[in-house]
Amino acid sequence: MNPIRISALFSVLLIASVIAAFASCGDAGGDEDAGPVVIPQDSPIISALNKGVSARITEEGATYFVLKKCNNCHKTKGTIKTVGPVLAGIKDRMTIPELEAWIRHPRRMKPGTLMPTWDGRDHELISLIAYIRTL
Repeated sequence: MNPIRISALFSVLLIASVIAAFASCGDAGGDEDAGPVVIPQDSPIISALNKGVSARITEEGATYFVLKKCNNCHKTKGTIKTVGPVLAGIKDRMTIPELEAWIRHPRRMKPGTLMPTWDGRDHELISLIAYIRTL
């Protein structure tokens, strides 16, 4: 096969794999046109997390982190370059209300971000935030 054709084919495959990786992060739709988000200071999520959660709920959050494909874009340790920020030490950088707002409405928090809008249930979000805060 011609080297130019191989190079072109490789480029197409590389682009397709990058697109597939972003698509696997979750729903590409979102609420980016809804305007800036007001960070809630109280919600059922915040109340539940402020009361404390069990180790089981935190472990469920680790499962949701993989099921919702958060791990495709975020790393949990180190400083490896990723699409999204490394989440290690996130509890020192963001409050529970800020995490909830970011996960529920990422494109309203930062227009143009590739992070998908949350499509899960509240109990899953409680578990996910509990887990993320342990990193």
